[in-house]
Amino acid sequence: MSTKVISPKAVASYPHLDKPQVAEEGQTPKYSIALLFTPELLKDPAEKARFAAMKAAVLTAAEEKWPGKATDMLKKKMLRLPFREDWEAKDYPEGTVFCNVRSTQPPAVVYAHAGPDGKPARMPVEQIKDEVYAGAIVRASLSAFGYDKAGNRGIAFGLNNIQKLGEGDRIDGRAAAEDEFDVDLSAAPANLEDLLS
Repeated sequence: MSTKVISPKAVASYPHLDKPQVAEEGQTPKYSIALLFTPELLKDPAEKARFAAMKAAVLTAAEEKWPGKATDMLKKKMLRLPFREDWEAKDYPEGTVFCNVRSTQPPAVVYAHAGPDGKPARMPVEQIKDEVYAGAIVRASLSAFGYDKAGNRGIAFGLNNIQKLGEGDRIDGRAAAEDEFDVDLSAAPANLEDLLS
């Protein structure tokens, strides 16, 4: 079983949403993204409420996996939680809490604006890599679930879908190609109409 929740606004980091990646040899390739919940984004009370809902989903998933034992296991820190606070080691903004979320299924990605049917417009698959970059502002549909494998016990979030909410400063240090080069006006593409007259 799993507990579904919609995340607060987050900064995307290490997005692999167009092609699954293998973390370790022998593992199943997975689509993944790190969601950075920065203090700035969590200032909004509505986003704080969504973050509280994520925490509640973790507790629910723990209770589903270990009925009657989950609370004690959490108090004794016997379960690994999905929330990480080692922002300094990752060079993330101070006070950032983040989650790494994955899926074996490709997540659908939508925009914030409406499509023809009045629902959020679907992002074409070929645009996902460029549009959902490290630094983009996103929201995710997640499912909290308990796991117990090879002595590792804890709660994780599975990735369902992503919504791109807006642009943000790139955090991977990569510059856009159009910002790195000068224009050469003599290299303009030929006008086909001139060739046909």
